[in-house]
Amino acid sequence: SFFKSDGTKFYLAGEDGNYSIHQYALSTAYDVSTASYESKVSPSGYSDSTRIHGLHFNGDGSALIAARGNDLFEFALTSNYDISTVSNSATHSIVMDTPLGLAASADAYFVNIRFNSDGTLAYLQNMRHQDHSSYPNAKGAHIIKLSTAYDIDSTLTLMSSADFGLDSTRGYTNRTGEINGDISVDGTTVIVVEEGVDTSAAKFAVHKFFLKTPWDLSTESLTFVGTKLYSTVDGGATQV
Repeated sequence: SFFKSDGTKFYLAGEDGNYSIHQYALSTAYDVSTASYESKVSPSGYSDSTRIHGLHFNGDGSALIAARGNDLFEFALTSNYDISTVSNSATHSIVMDTPLGLAASADAYFVNIRFNSDGTLAYLQNMRHQDHSSYPNAKGAHIIKLSTAYDIDSTLTLMSSADFGLDSTRGYTNRTGEINGDISVDGTTVIVVEEGVDTSAAKFAVHKFFLKTPWDLSTESLTFVGTKLYSTVDGGATQV
């Protein structure tokens, strides 16, 4: 999901059968209760196994950067922030195995991407972290540096990665996996949402982490703050 910087537009990557990206207008900035549906787009070649999860616009809304599997894609828009004008196929793409130094492609399945304010750093949330038995080398999230703002074709450098420890016990007994996560605009807070905790799969936990150094996921910077348990409102929700 993504909010336009002024809070008047909201975008959501959906699992509606067509795996579309949806656009909403908000009459009150950042208030989703005032949302009205505007349009959707379904880029070609996407299915259940190749659907887009995370998305973020560049600084002026002329390009959409999307996360899918272990890849990043860039789509051009002919009208800024208007999803109905997005190109049907990606203008640029990159497999992230090499930039992240992954032992195997299966170690990454991105469910979110978030850029810092100038587009030179990006946070990638990795769903594979939920299953350490199958993906022992998978990290929970990565932060990469881009040599050119918002340009996935520029030089990408891995800056830090985090293992949030969701495979270890934090006081709950039934753990089925991570849903998603996000980082604050100033890069000092990370929220990770985990489904299937406690004794009921109908509950999920929200974990909060503080970053002593903004946009730095290293063990020296990342500090666990706490967890709150919630009942599931929508079992199909996958975005933060």
